[in-house]
Formats: sequence, C-alpha cells, structure tokens
Amino acid sequence: MKTILKYLRPHSWHMVAQLVIKFIGTIMDLLIPWILSYIIDDITPLGQLKPILFWGSIMVVCAVTALVGNIVANRMAAKIARDTTELIRHDLFAKITYLSCEQTDRFTMASLISRLTSDTYNVHHMLGMMQRIGIRAPILLLGGIGVTLTLDPVLSLVLITTLPLLGTVVYFVSRKGIPLYSEVQKASDKMVSKIQENMSGVRVIKALSKSEHERERFDEVSAHVVARDKKASMIMSITNPSMQLLLNLGLCAVIVVGAFRVNSGAALPGAIIAFLSYFTIILNAMMMITRIFVMYSKGAASAKRIEEVMKAERQLLPQACETKENSPWHIEFDGVDFSYNGVANNLTNISFGLKKGESLGIIGETGSGKTTLISLLLRFYDCNGGGIYIDGVNVKAMDANELHSKFGVVFQSDFLFADTIKSNIDFFRGVTQESVEKASQTAQAEFVYDKENGFDHMLTVKGANMSGGQKQRLLIARAVAAKPEILVLDDASSALDYKTDAQLRLALQKELGDTTTVVVAQRVSSVKSCDLIIMMKDGKIAAKGTHKKLYAENEAYREICDAQMEMK
Repeated sequence: MKTILKYLRPHSWHMVAQLVIKFIGTIMDLLIPWILSYIIDDITPLGQLKPILFWGSIMVVCAVTALVGNIVANRMAAKIARDTTELIRHDLFAKITYLSCEQTDRFTMASLISRLTSDTYNVHHMLGMMQRIGIRAPILLLGGIGVTLTLDPVLSLVLITTLPLLGTVVYFVSRKGIPLYSEVQKASDKMVSKIQENMSGVRVIKALSKSEHERERFDEVSAHVVARDKKASMIMSITNPSMQLLLNLGLCAVIVVGAFRVNSGAALPGAIIAFLSYFTIILNAMMMITRIFVMYSKGAASAKRIEEVMKAERQLLPQACETKENSPWHIEFDGVDFSYNGVANNLTNISFGLKKGESLGIIGETGSGKTTLISLLLRFYDCNGGGIYIDGVNVKAMDANELHSKFGVVFQSDFLFADTIKSNIDFFRGVTQESVEKASQTAQAEFVYDKENGFDHMLTVKGANMSGGQKQRLLIARAVAAKPEILVLDDASSALDYKTDAQLRLALQKELGDTTTVVVAQRVSSVKSCDLIIMMKDGKIAAKGTHKKLYAENEAYREICDAQMEMK
C-alpha cells in the first residue's frame, strides 16, 4: 500500500478539505436525534409553538447541511480516486513497457494485463470508498457512542459490550479474506491468458470445428475463478449477518432495559427515542465498515500485485564493459552462451563476425535458437557468457534507446496498428512522405497505390484487412523507412512468393548497400546470397560459410537445398 499512498500525497490538501466537509456533514447527522430528544423532553412540555418551530428549523438546517456537505465531499472523493487511479495506471503501463523480457516472462502477459485493468479498477473502488465511507462510518460510530454516553450511560454500556464481539468478527474475517482475494486475481490471470489464446487462434479453432471443445476448456478456467471468488465472498459475507445479529441483539437489550428505566423514571422517553436512533446510526455505520473491509480486502490484494510490478528493478541497464579497440567487425558474437531458465543452455559458444554492409543468413530447424540470437543482439536478454559487440562496443554498455535506434526489425510475430498505412510505416518517428514511399517501393509494397486513399488507407486491428504477404511487406517497409544501420528480418518473407522474395532481396541490396543485414529464414533462397550463412542446431552452430561452401561441404545443408528446389 505504500506505493498507492505515494500517489495520494499530491492530493493531501484536497483530502483534508474533503475530510473537514465530511466531518461537518456527519456531525450534522449526529445532531438531529439529539435535537429531537431535546424537543420531546424539554420543549414539548412547555406547550409553546415558537421554540418547537425554532428547533425544528435547526433540524432542517442540519439535514440540508449534511446533505450538501456529503454530496460535495463525495464528489471530491470521486475526483481524487479517479485522478489517482489514472496516474497509477499510466505509471504502471510505463513500467510494464520498461520491463525486460525476462521480467515479462516471469509475470506473464496475461497477469500484466489483469493488473493493468481489474487490479487498478479494484484500487479505484477502494480509494473512493475509503474516502466516502471510510471517513463517515468511524465518525458516526464513535460520535454515536459518545452522544449515547451523555444521554444514558447505562444503556450505552449495553451497546459497548457488543463492540469487542464485532471487532473480533471483523478481524478474523478480514485476516482470511485478503489472501483469498489474491488467489482470485491469480485465477483471473489464467482466465485472461485463456481468452488471449482463444482470440489469437480463433480462425484455427473454427477451421478445425473445435469451438465446443474450447468453450469447455474456457468453462473449466472460468469455473476455477468462480470457485475462488465464491470461497472468498462466502467468508467475507459472514461479517454482515454476524454484525446484524449482534447489533440487533444489542438493540433488543436496549429496548428492554430502556423500558424498565423509563418505567422507573430513571430515563425520559425522548432520550430513549434518540438512543434508538443513534443505535440505528451505529448499526448502519458498522454495516458500512463491513463493506469497507470487503472492498479493502480486494483493493489491498490488488495494490500488492500492482506494487510487485512497480517495485521491479530496472534490468538491462548500461554496464561498464571492456571495449574492443579497432575491431574489424560491425557485429560480433564472441563465445556467447545463453539460458532462459538458468539450467540448460539454449545457445552454446556462438561466435561469428560481420563487417559493415555484409549480410548474415541464419537457418535451422524450429527451436534451434535462431530467434534467440536476434533477441540477444537487441539485448532483450543478457547473455550468460561471452560477449556481443557492435563496432567493438559491448551491447551491455549501450543505452537501450541508443542501441535500438541502430536497428530496423521485422519480428516473426509482428503487428500492424489500426491506423493508416503511412502511420504504420512511419511509426511516430517523423519519417518524411518521400521516405515512406521509397521504403514501400523497396519492400515491394506497390499495392498501396491501388488501395483507396493510398497511404491514408485505414488498416483494421492487426492489419486483418490485408493478406499475409501484404502485411509482411508493410512491416519490411517500416523496418527500412528510417534507413537503419542494422536490418534484422526474422522470417519476414515467409508469406511472399518466390518471385516477390527475389525482387525484395535485390531491392534491399540496391537501396541498403551500407546496411548490415541479418536474415532469419526457412527458405534457402532467402539467405543464399548472404555473405555468411549460419546453420543452427540445438542452440549451436552446426555449420557456417557461404552458400557455395556449405552446399559443397555440408550434407544437411545440401539436403535442405535439394528438397526446397524440388518443392519449388
């Protein structure tokens, strides 16, 4: 909760003002039964109308003041909760964007989405309720007890005896409830993950007629969330009936004791009526406190999950590393080892060098470590051994923005925004219209000119109104638009026909001759013209060299080439 409180500090004066207004309004509420008691016991026996009208008017003023004060204070509370949650959500999103890939893997994307949505929603409700009811309820409770002590100390003792019992119920229920709501949120993470999975694979699910099967799997996950929430709600729901039982028993005791005291002349009827009113106020205050504990339990669990992300230390910061002076290589991998889980290596002893303007082709079976190489080059992860250098400088020594500004990248699972074609190619980098058009020509994306409105043509979410090949060409245009120092194409032409693929490679060589290019592909035709080809197997370099050399010397490479030529 410390992180959440930090966001409330800028609103301190507004909260103080709201507290004062809420306090005044609540005191007005507490005065009304006391004035009623005074009218019944002291004014009515006088038989005079004016004092009754005077004190009745004061009751009206108190009621109006309480109403207006509570409305104003509640509006202020809603604004504070809204603005605070907006800032929390903004900073949480910013923090998520700076998490390393390792941290994202640990939290999981589904959990991060859940923390950014449902958890901030729970915190918003908690902040609002704590300000609206969390101030009013204790004042009504303590104020009501205080006034009843002045009215009739004996009857007040009946009320006070129930309070320890009520406190015990609240303590044990809240102690059990908060951990359970944490479990509810974890179950919600799994449900969000399942939703993401089904939305991403909806076409495959429909094509294979597995909608009913996936519905059953989702029902299973959803039922798990319901079961956790039901368990938490059942425990928290014990508070309300328990309090009502104890307070109503206390109210019965007050009526019985009060009747005897009025009959004996020890108490006046107006005091008893006022006492019953205050008892009702105290009952409602306790009910409000029950609601606060339920909402606090949810909010506290969510706040803890938000804090876990907010307090995550920034990883992959620049480090002091040795520089290779006068290195002949633009990109160099020097004995690189890497493991995702810290147990078994995913990459072992990877070494190669590329001069500026040269091209590297990486091929290999699925899971051989091709994309992992790219992730290490971009420093999405840090290698466990060896070093990766650009112009002799270790990538660990570079600022992330400085490093990434050198690259133009097309990833395996890349995306297009629901925006214009121009905006998707520019990607908010201030690329000129001329550069956008030139990049489109290089990427063989001339189809743009046939679209309605050309570069102002709107794409749907994920570019769903484009074919696979069109999307890949737009992504390549985005990568080359800013004239990168290093171009990385990770399986970026898999949806292109052989003719378009060949035209693309020729255009890249012509327009980006000084750019160092790294191509990850399944097709040999996409890498055969590269200056260096690496063949990966089980996280190791199985063979490397030019196409001519590998075809002549490596049987596995030759088999791949021959098989693809036959398929072609």
